[in-house]
Amino acid sequence: MRRLLGRGKKHRGHDEVEGSASRDQQRVQAFSKQSDGPSPNNERSLITTPSNIATQPASNHAEGTSEFSHELQPPANLSSPLPIGDGINIGLIDLCELEDTSSAIVDIVFVHGLTGNAYTTWLYKNGMTRVYWPYELLRKDYPNARILAFGYDADITQILGPASSNRVGNHAENMLGALSQLRSKTDTETRKIIFVAHSLGGLVTECALNLSKASPEADIQLIEEHTVAVAFLGTPHHGSDYAAWVTLASSLTNWIKRSNKDIVDVLKPASEVLATIQKGFQGLLSRRVEAGNKISVTCFFEELPVTGLGDIVPKHSAILPQYPSYGIRANHMDMTKFDSPRNPGYKTVEGEIFKWVKLLRSRNPQPSTNDLRTG
Repeated sequence: MRRLLGRGKKHRGHDEVEGSASRDQQRVQAFSKQSDGPSPNNERSLITTPSNIATQPASNHAEGTSEFSHELQPPANLSSPLPIGDGINIGLIDLCELEDTSSAIVDIVFVHGLTGNAYTTWLYKNGMTRVYWPYELLRKDYPNARILAFGYDADITQILGPASSNRVGNHAENMLGALSQLRSKTDTETRKIIFVAHSLGGLVTECALNLSKASPEADIQLIEEHTVAVAFLGTPHHGSDYAAWVTLASSLTNWIKRSNKDIVDVLKPASEVLATIQKGFQGLLSRRVEAGNKISVTCFFEELPVTGLGDIVPKHSAILPQYPSYGIRANHMDMTKFDSPRNPGYKTVEGEIFKWVKLLRSRNPQPSTNDLRTG
């Protein structure tokens, strides 16, 4: 497989703004401090392999606290160092590339949200403790799964360079292309897929499934056909006032050099693009139910506000009434960061994944040596 190299760079610091600031600027500053992703540049690739990704030393910056905090060592059966690290992390990253996943029964694909990153969105940090749970926790619990992370440029508040001009549909197409290419190269086109998506990533995932269903290309159609479940974490299915704060941030030219306002507009409750995505996705779900091959959906909503901003995606927007929904006791940015298998948020999300994988195993029995879940 051809390996595409991307230059990594360190996270931006959260320096205090010097001098006096207006009330609006202070609120935008509070938003900026919640951003969990580094500023990606304009380099692009569809498939990124673990050997490409430069890692940085652990940061001393504390980000969130938990009664379950501890120095977690990588599981003995997993390769070290991590197959992903600080950097732009653009494209589809196979976190299990160096392992034999030929017997895997499912691909679990993580899709980050606005201002996020395929690494930092799912990374728990507290002092010197770092836990990248898709690999360090979930991979250990599900050795019969291939874990993938899709990264795209959704940083609308970067200062050091221009934001991507890609719209939600472009990101969705890139993800479909990358998944199709990887699954073709590994002869896994018919393997089942579970998506775990945060915030805007949920809309990217919905759009991708809509495009897959409508595609004239057989390999692209297979993505929707073999998707069995989606976990939505803080996805604004019905829009969010978050867009107003981001619009404010992007209008402060002293702070922002350039922003992708097309991405922001999708988040507005009255967005035609959002309405089109939702209509298409709801229709897709209904057709799958009628065909006796439903896509399982579970929504997770934030239970805590972001300091200075309130709820980013309120519960009424984060849920789909006809599907199960559960709260995670964290704010919008921290609801994707788990430090151990005992973390209540991890137990809630992993519990849904367990049910979905169990259903797959019941339909496709595997040898007893390939356990449903370890531990």
